[in-house]
Amino acid sequence: MDAVKRGFGVELWYVYTGTKSANVEKHVTVYNQNPDNIARRRTFRHYHAELGLAKFREDGRLRQLRIDVAGQYAAAFRGDPVLAYKHKAFIFSKNHDEVFPPDVRVEEVLFQCVCGDVCKEVVSAAVAKGSPEDTEVRILNKGGVLFVLATLARVALLRNGSTYLKSITEERVSSNMARHRLRKYAEYARNSYVQAVCDLSEASKEELSTLVRQREFWDKAIERIARSFQKDSIAKNWVNEALPKLF
Repeated sequence: MDAVKRGFGVELWYVYTGTKSANVEKHVTVYNQNPDNIARRRTFRHYHAELGLAKFREDGRLRQLRIDVAGQYAAAFRGDPVLAYKHKAFIFSKNHDEVFPPDVRVEEVLFQCVCGDVCKEVVSAAVAKGSPEDTEVRILNKGGVLFVLATLARVALLRNGSTYLKSITEERVSSNMARHRLRKYAEYARNSYVQAVCDLSEASKEELSTLVRQREFWDKAIERIARSFQKDSIAKNWVNEALPKLF
């Protein structure tokens, strides 16, 4: 309180262990968007036990999320797989607000983790089928899960629209139908990412391990992937079957 009285910029943390307060994100947003609070450099951040210890049922079993893995998945899903792969130590420090905005919902973090797990499954399956010398395996062994997850996130946004995340609930995310559809997205994302890296790396003299750590390279890859999806989506019957709407 002394810091507030003396005019210092402060970040107020609302931390509790009970059930998540109803509509708390709206109150946080109103506070943070108040011109007086902005001018005085005051930020209200909401933390509750459900975010760090989120649990959900998967195949009838209760599962708890690992916050370190959730951080990498969240960073990749939000479009920065290079941060998740190369600079993961920054996720909970200087890049925290970009990865976990003040109004982030537990359901959204849960969805990101489920998407990450599905991407891990399809990447592992491709690596297991190939040999270490295969180009696809070499690409996927360099942070493949995170880059495929970032690709999935972009494709899901293009396919389902900018507001689809608002409809997420725990029941929808953990359903068999959602997981089945996410696997289709993950397989499409894996193939699209590998193809984009192959195309771009042909014109570069740098090693693959160096290229995938460069944000500029990723930006070029995801632009190429987005253009490829737009072309694929012209075939309505194909896209409805290959990439059905998630929810």
